[in-house]
Amino acid sequence: KLDAETRSLYELVVLASDGTFNNTASVSVYVLNANDNRPIFGQTAYHFEIEENSPSTVYVGTVAAIDRDNQTVIYSIVSNTNQSDFTIDSRTGQLNALRPFDYETAAVYHLTVRATDQGLRSLQTTDVNVTVTILDLNDNQPVFNASVYRLFINEDLLLGYTVVSLYAADADSTSNGRVSYRLNRTEIGGDHFNVNSTSGAVFSTTSLDRETEASYRLYVAAEDHGIPKKSAITVVEIHILDVNDNIPSISASTYETTVVENGPALYPVMKFSSADPDLDENGSTRFGITAGNDDGHFAVNATTGLMYTTAPLDREYRVVYELSVTAFDHGQPVLSSNVSVRIVVLDINDNKPNFARSSYAVTI
Repeated sequence: KLDAETRSLYELVVLASDGTFNNTASVSVYVLNANDNRPIFGQTAYHFEIEENSPSTVYVGTVAAIDRDNQTVIYSIVSNTNQSDFTIDSRTGQLNALRPFDYETAAVYHLTVRATDQGLRSLQTTDVNVTVTILDLNDNQPVFNASVYRLFINEDLLLGYTVVSLYAADADSTSNGRVSYRLNRTEIGGDHFNVNSTSGAVFSTTSLDRETEASYRLYVAAEDHGIPKKSAITVVEIHILDVNDNIPSISASTYETTVVENGPALYPVMKFSSADPDLDENGSTRFGITAGNDDGHFAVNATTGLMYTTAPLDREYRVVYELSVTAFDHGQPVLSSNVSVRIVVLDINDNKPNFARSSYAVTI
């Protein structure tokens, strides 16, 4: 079998003889190409890479095929996810993009490129697979799932309690999409809270007291690890809820006063006041006499704190009253404080002299 690609010319010497005389002649035999070879690509598959957001017509790569029949090879794209993605120069095999690509939309594209020779009798073709990988750029910033987080927490939370776990997503890959968290700045609260750089958990670093500070406003940044870095900021508003952690305080620790005996009932004796920095029911105070009033000569208005007599007093019956007055709040559990009250009954001339006997007899 003759093969033009192996040997295209044979030089022969033909001998003619009649038995007595001989003669020779040189014969040249040329083997004509029958286009019996397909184009052969230089690689079994091609892999190219381009960066996302590259401009249209950016160079992707070049495929190359040879034809042993020495035919001209024409290149074409015969399979592509989207025919508007790539183009190929039919003569050189150079691939170019037709548009910018977004890694986050699609990271890999697969094409089939065909090489076709231009033989006269029949066309021979060969296909090769081409993979184009889109390289990620840091073109996306982290995105929090909320621009503002509003939280309500009790003031008696334990130290280190996680008040919220923040999350920011970054559509980029590898280090471009890996997010770390940090406190960016604070209006109030930078010394009371911190954030875990990996998990985004915001936690308390000190004990909280609503009566000292009722709310905090934190600014937390999420930052990726790309070059250059991209970041986003969210606001964390923390509102502290009241618990009943303060005892009502009466304005003095001891009280002492005097009351004239035989005064009318409901006579004002003194007035108590108290303060409780807690809120609402936790800070609302009521008063009561809790000791020393066994005979019920005194009462106190639970709301106003006004103490008054319930009946006229008699110094000759009792000179001094030692009472205990308590201020209670309305929280759960109820907290209270006591104060000692000393009331001295003043004498008035309300008794005439009495003889020891109704009659006396004497002898002179």
